[in-house]
Amino acid sequence: MGMDANTQIWFGFRVDDRGELSNVLANLPEELYDELQERDEIEMNGLEFRIFRHADDPVGFGIELLDQGWRDGPTVVDLPALVKKVQEMMPQVIHTLKTVGITNEPHVWLGTHL
Repeated sequence: MGMDANTQIWFGFRVDDRGELSNVLANLPEELYDELQERDEIEMNGLEFRIFRHADDPVGFGIELLDQGWRDGPTVVDLPALVKKVQEMMPQVIHTLKTVGITNEPHVWLGTHL
């Protein structure tokens, strides 16, 4: 992603007021945590979770719904389809997160990192 201005939408969590994800990732099994730190992404139960960054700083953790760079031009976002997708995946996501000790409620986040 680098320093380009991107618009990102993800289903998951954002950093806390201190800029950390530790409150969400604290109960993650050590092997998954290490893989996430090394690769910025992990696959669990057929779902790809990743760390979202801006200028190398973490801004969130979850499942990517949109990553649109400014050089790619504008894009149409079908909000009803996005809502439907999140509603359909929510039970699987919540179940998967609970199996690795994450009990926080995920949300949909929009980041415009300029």
